[in-house]
Amino acid sequence: MRFVQLPVLYALGLLLVPGGGCTSSTNGADAFGGDLPAPLDLSVCDPANGPFSLVIDTGFCPIVVGATWAMEGKDGTNTVHIAWTVLDATEAIEGVTTRVVEERQSVNGAVSAVLRHYFAGAPDGTVCNFGRDVDVYSGGTVSSHEGTWRAGGANHPGIRMPASPALDQSWAIEYAPGVAETNAIVTGAGVVVALTSGTFTDTLVTSEWTPLEPGRTARIYARGVGPIAQGTLKLLPK
Repeated sequence: MRFVQLPVLYALGLLLVPGGGCTSSTNGADAFGGDLPAPLDLSVCDPANGPFSLVIDTGFCPIVVGATWAMEGKDGTNTVHIAWTVLDATEAIEGVTTRVVEERQSVNGAVSAVLRHYFAGAPDGTVCNFGRDVDVYSGGTVSSHEGTWRAGGANHPGIRMPASPALDQSWAIEYAPGVAETNAIVTGAGVVVALTSGTFTDTLVTSEWTPLEPGRTARIYARGVGPIAQGTLKLLPK
């Protein structure tokens, strides 16, 4: 996250193996000294490689109109709350019609940021990230648009979730040099996670980082649900 700073940790007490790799095409090394495959090729999300779809209803990152979910947790002494809503709205970016997902962040009950993410499904089922608009709040008013980016020019669509994620697989979630450069690597799968919102068994664990900020954030996804844990934040019951 660029707006709510979350500590690097072992999410829910799970030991997450840190992974290597970045957005370059060279191989990295995993925690056990083995070679990692090169990060996924972002050309799967190139606007020229459509057709793209607004039907994104399977896998670890379903995006279905009307869906809502929220997470809450502690960042030090602060209570952080993040809520997402898949809007019945679209946005055309580089000739691709994308689905709009609104994200609202608050700290101790005060709105800290509102984001509008733009996603589309590639022909192979990859969920592609075409950018985001950001309103950062201070004292109840918008103070900046830090982190805003859209595909085009030097910015390339990133991969929000691969069609078939696998252990040690890595990819660029955002590729907007100097603005948004988030990367992810799969560090585990099939971990049983028990929350107040339910018990999840078909899970995917990732570690996400950016060269623009220190540290890493652990995320856990459940198939058919989406993210269920993010750093210290956990999915809330509906």
